[in-house]
Amino acid sequence: MVTSARNERSGVETVAIDREAYRRLEEARKEGESISAVILRCVRPRQSAAEVLRAMRRAAVSTGTLRSINESAERRRRRAYRSKG
Repeated sequence: MVTSARNERSGVETVAIDREAYRRLEEARKEGESISAVILRCVRPRQSAAEVLRAMRRAAVSTGTLRSINESAERRRRRAYRSKG
């Protein structure tokens, strides 16, 4: 259950959440941190596909890691091919 009330002048929105959700927010809360700050820290905005691709291009991945990924993908392809044939 989520309900919402908006106060345009103060830029504050009031929501109602169940006890379990509130308990989890309190657990994640650092000393002196507001609930809004917890939400902003833990819930990040979605990235577009272009943003994800840009981040992947900037990532430093070793040749060994790339080789392992390639070998794993190849093993999966072979298994899938065998199961179809």
